[in-house]
Amino acid sequence: MPYQRDHKAAKAAGKYPTGLPELQVPDGRVVTQSAAMARYAGKLGSLYPTDPIEALICDEAINLCLDALGKCPGDPDPEIKKKVTGLRARM
Repeated sequence: MPYQRDHKAAKAAGKYPTGLPELQVPDGRVVTQSAAMARYAGKLGSLYPTDPIEALICDEAINLCLDALGKCPGDPDPEIKKKVTGLRARM
């Protein structure tokens, strides 16, 4: 999958049915979870710890950032809010 710089334009064009950015891995599977993408990229670049305790601390930092971002205001567009609420209700 080629790099898509303008996420909003691609999203508006229906590229991301879940509303989330996607990462397609070499075997063709698609991943939408940012923390998983960060760990994958870190492992590819030898930036992610191989020691289980160090990996735990790294994961703690990643999850702390995700928790903080989760407290940020959502998209102001009411249609997007409605779609996100519908997706969350189905989870």
